[in-house]
Amino acid sequence: MTTKQLFINVLAILCAIFSYGQCNSCTNTSNIITSLGSGNFQASNAQAYFWEICEGNATINGSNTTQNVNVTNNGNYKIMVTIFKDGNCITACRSMGFYILNCPNSNEIGYNSEAGGGLCATGQAYIPADSNIDYVNWTWELGGYSGEINGAGTTVPIYHESEEDWTDHYISICATAVKNNGEVCPEVCKSFLLDCGTGLGEVIGSTNSFVSIYPNPSNNGLYSISQTDKTKEIEKINVSNSFGVAVGSSKKLNFDLSKEKNGMYFIEIKFKDGTSTVKRVILEK
Repeated sequence: MTTKQLFINVLAILCAIFSYGQCNSCTNTSNIITSLGSGNFQASNAQAYFWEICEGNATINGSNTTQNVNVTNNGNYKIMVTIFKDGNCITACRSMGFYILNCPNSNEIGYNSEAGGGLCATGQAYIPADSNIDYVNWTWELGGYSGEINGAGTTVPIYHESEEDWTDHYISICATAVKNNGEVCPEVCKSFLLDCGTGLGEVIGSTNSFVSIYPNPSNNGLYSISQTDKTKEIEKINVSNSFGVAVGSSKKLNFDLSKEKNGMYFIEIKFKDGTSTVKRVILEK
C-alpha cells in the first residue's frame, strides 16, 4: 500500500469515528451500497472505504477497507460503510435479513401429485405467488430418484419416469426463492406422503372428483370444464406451462391454448369458497 493510499485509509477511519452512533438513523438513500446477493456488497466509487456491521449478528469476511465485501450472517443485520470521496466523508447503511420475514416457509410448500395408473408419475410443486420473487430453485427426492429445476417460477412441474408404485412413499420438495433485489431466501423443505391409487387425472390431496376437463388430450387447444357439483362456483382458472410459466387465465368454464406449443399444461381452478385444485392437460395439435 502506498503512503498516499495509507493516508486516505486513515482519513476513512477518522470519518468512520465521526459517524459513530449513526446506525439507527442512517440509510442508503443515495444508493451508495449495492447488494450483489449471497452476502456480497459493493460501495459506489470513492478514494477509501470503511465497512462495519453496526447492528445484528453478522461478520465481514476479510478486509473491511475495500470497495467490495462479503458478509456471513445469522439473522437480521445492518451494514454500514463510510466512504471518503473528494474530500468528504459520506456514510450509508443498509438493513439486511429483514426480507426473510417475507420469504416462503416450509408450511407454504404445496404439492399436487397426479396418479397415472397408480404411479404418481407427474406432479406440481408450488409456493405462494409473490411479485417480489424473481425466480425459485427447486430440488426434489423420491426413493433413489432426485432432480433439480433452477430458475423456475413459484409453480413448477415435477416428473419421474419410474414405473414403480410410490404409494406410501414420501417425496421431499425443497425451494430456494431469490428476490428481485438479488437477496436469497433460506432453503425450505417439506415432505409429502403419496397416495397413487386414484387413477389418471385425479390430483392427490384434493376433493376434485366433481371437476373434469375435456377433451384431454386436445388436438385444437380448446378445452371445457365440467362440474357435477354446481354449489362450488369457479372464480378463476390459471394456466401454466411445464416450466411453471403462466400462459393464460379465464373466468369462464372454457379456455383456449390453440396458440401455445404442444406439451403438458397445468390448470389451477380456484373456487369462490377459497379452495382450489390443479388438473393436467395435454395439447397435441
